[in-house]
Amino acid sequence: MSTQTTIVAQCTPTGSGALALIRVSGHDALTIVARCAHFSSKQSLLTAASHTIHHGWVVGSSSKKKIDEVLFLVMHAPKTFTGEHTVEITCHNNQFLIQDIIQEIILCGARLAQPGEFTRCAVENNKIDLLQAESINEVIHAHNQQALKAAFLQVEGSLSQWIAKIEKKIMHCIVLIEASFEFLEEDVDFSENIKRELHDVLQIINSLKVTF
Repeated sequence: MSTQTTIVAQCTPTGSGALALIRVSGHDALTIVARCAHFSSKQSLLTAASHTIHHGWVVGSSSKKKIDEVLFLVMHAPKTFTGEHTVEITCHNNQFLIQDIIQEIILCGARLAQPGEFTRCAVENNKIDLLQAESINEVIHAHNQQALKAAFLQVEGSLSQWIAKIEKKIMHCIVLIEASFEFLEEDVDFSENIKRELHDVLQIINSLKVTF
């Protein structure tokens, strides 16, 4: 991404439950969270290995008072959902605690994420494409098993792979058509190759219509 903004937001729905998850993602995510993170092992968040979980507390960066006992999941770029440095904080699901943690992280240098901004970052950093991004929303709002299964396949890139295959064949047809103009005065005929490629494209589209 062109911006180096670090964003924070609650990723679990507001409501009853034991735990909530807060995600911090961006260029300075590790540095920002380190300002208000205290590991029980005395280790620093900045030296923690990627994709490791650590017990500790979120503390006031100025007051040093404990806000909540939490787990920190540390993930280094680019192997994250957004493609950027990410820290996910699992805390107690009390809305006052959640707001206090988010506010503390904002005071340390982050800003509140806009709706869908984590997914937008993932698209902009080429972690997923637009079809996969839309499919994430379909997974969340699927009303039956069939819809859920179809949405999961799209998140994994199944529809994107089909479209990429269609695009490749159409581009090949365009190359053959342009080559046909180059060899008008010679005995070179690409028409059968073009027909064969277009026939394959139509078969793929018909298969998608049946199985989508």
